[in-house]
Amino acid sequence: MKNKPGLLLLILGIIANYGFAQENKESDFSFPEIEGPYMGQKPPGMVAEPFAPGIISKGGWEIEGVFAPGMKEFYFVTRSSKEKPATVIGFREQDNVWKKYIEFKRTGEISFSPDGSRMHMAKGYKDRNGDGWSERKSLGPMFNREDWGIMRLTASSKGTYVFDDYKSGDVIRISRLKDGKRQAPKEMGPVVNT
Repeated sequence: MKNKPGLLLLILGIIANYGFAQENKESDFSFPEIEGPYMGQKPPGMVAEPFAPGIISKGGWEIEGVFAPGMKEFYFVTRSSKEKPATVIGFREQDNVWKKYIEFKRTGEISFSPDGSRMHMAKGYKDRNGDGWSERKSLGPMFNREDWGIMRLTASSKGTYVFDDYKSGDVIRISRLKDGKRQAPKEMGPVVNT
């Protein structure tokens, strides 16, 4: 074995190539092209119906569908099996055609800032970055508490946050911006939390 460095480089190359292939493999989720506004679906009426049957609503685990402000992006959560993590799938409409453009691990229910520049996910958020999104960032220690169970956080145009807390009896909390500083979240009153 005179060529130990060459053999080592070959093994490392194979390992690196395998890792790259796994990272860039095709998703477990595929979708047809969809045309028209509202993802080609009729606008909602007074009776609840599954959204985009056979495309989004497939009779499995498809939840938390939401359009981003402007109605040009749609996101929902699914998973291909119990052994795999819940996944957010994002669609974008361009030239009247909807195509899947993003997929990432779910870390809370998605909601958007009113201008669509920020995607909130429980105790974290992503900022719009060109045609995509930044990495997930934490809202900080004021919200990232082990004793709170935030599933959905919504934000107003003035920066007020309203969120649930399932670890504290399903209460609703509110946090405002005052003079540009985030105020400590407070439990909303009995009109909301009954």
